[in-house]
Amino acid sequence: MKVIKRNATRTGWLLYRHPKEVIEIATIDTLSKGLDIIEARATEGFTCLGYVRYQGIASDKHDVTPPLEAQPIAAFGVFSHGSPYSFSPAQEDGFLGEGRYNSYEDYATQFAHVKSALAAGEAYQINLTHELSGDFWGAPQAIFSKLVEAQPTPHAMYLEHNDLIVISMSPETYLTRRGDELQMKPMKGTRARGVTAAQDESLRLDLANSMKDQAENLMIVDMVRNDLGRISSPGSVSTEALFEISPYPTVWQMTSTVTSKTDASLSDIFEATFPCASITGAPKIAAMNVIGALERRDRGVYTGALGQIGPGTNIDLGVAIRTLEIDCQRQRWRYGVGSGIVWDSQVEDEWAETLDKAKLLQAAQDFQLIETCRFTPPAGVERLSLHVERLSRSAAALGFKLDIDALQTELGLVQSDHPSRIRVTLSRHGNLNIAIAPLPPATESIRLSLAKAPINSRHATKRLIADATKKPNPLSRAQMTSFCSTSKAN
Repeated sequence: MKVIKRNATRTGWLLYRHPKEVIEIATIDTLSKGLDIIEARATEGFTCLGYVRYQGIASDKHDVTPPLEAQPIAAFGVFSHGSPYSFSPAQEDGFLGEGRYNSYEDYATQFAHVKSALAAGEAYQINLTHELSGDFWGAPQAIFSKLVEAQPTPHAMYLEHNDLIVISMSPETYLTRRGDELQMKPMKGTRARGVTAAQDESLRLDLANSMKDQAENLMIVDMVRNDLGRISSPGSVSTEALFEISPYPTVWQMTSTVTSKTDASLSDIFEATFPCASITGAPKIAAMNVIGALERRDRGVYTGALGQIGPGTNIDLGVAIRTLEIDCQRQRWRYGVGSGIVWDSQVEDEWAETLDKAKLLQAAQDFQLIETCRFTPPAGVERLSLHVERLSRSAAALGFKLDIDALQTELGLVQSDHPSRIRVTLSRHGNLNIAIAPLPPATESIRLSLAKAPINSRHATKRLIADATKKPNPLSRAQMTSFCSTSKAN
């Protein structure tokens, strides 16, 4: 097993290799015994690093899809120490093939079943998930480096074990323990980041003031308080913070904090609190029964727990959301996304939220932003302000750095005696490159048509090609014969 994770102060990184042993928990029935062994190693002074899959709960209590064969319910490496680690330029890059996910129609069908369960009183919040998947090739550690740079979350972690690689950018704390004090920080409530500063602030305020999101968050807080109350000292459970808004590169998140005091064992703590209420719904058992009946798939490490146990009684575990799993043998990746659904949730909004949570994966794709302008002497770059504004919006939406003053200065310095094409490229780090090429005179007119339906701006790149395989072209074949290209609005 190999693990890269933040150090204790979260100011740097540690690399763990060559564990003293790897504790694999093969079945749900042996989870409690396995956690006791892990706790014993932590008490001896070792650092135990690993994961517990979502299915790692007593099967007689919850109806969940069985785990995939040959994958343990949990795996933890037992390490004596880690070595300082720094991210250096990768000798080999890593690539995620185009992600495919359940269709909107399939999601809407499952959503309707969830709403029926809510209406029948089976639960009052249910976390429905689906997943993206695709081919993988190259170096997975390079993917981790890119994602850390794009979204350096507190529970970021890289783990290799056998044919499984887990790359987590989780922002959510499942459980921390220092001495006899436990802390859980459930996360419930999401908004996409805005394209402009004004829109971004508007979305933050919308989340902060949303009574619906506060109500959903409070449902989960009450469940967490109840879970902790089962294994905590009487009167020690306390809500330290409610409805805090935290920024991440692609989303705003609402988080609350609950603490308590306990002398419970590790297995008892898991029995009471796992999986985290924020990724199940409420009541937990009823919500998980609905989830198991609808999703009918193995969630894997996604929505489980990932992180560190020990040394001593210390615990530092994140909820395994924003988590990429790579099957090295099959050279496939998958990435789960989901949202909490209540009685007044709208299917379009919940679907959009899941796609917003997948935007993180864009950081793993090594691409640049391109803006093409026309230069006409002696006037200069035509529609300069509009080009700058468009590139600025794209950079903000995708988390690219952009010095607008430098861009305007560089474009203002362009010189040419002839009409020219200006091609501006922007890297994720903010590096600008401006190329000038002669603009050949048009020899014939080009006809364009407007499509009858817009594209979905939430789709990934290669939209024209990808969308053409998913749905009929808005223009019929007969219409297309008269035009060179179809322009789409988004």
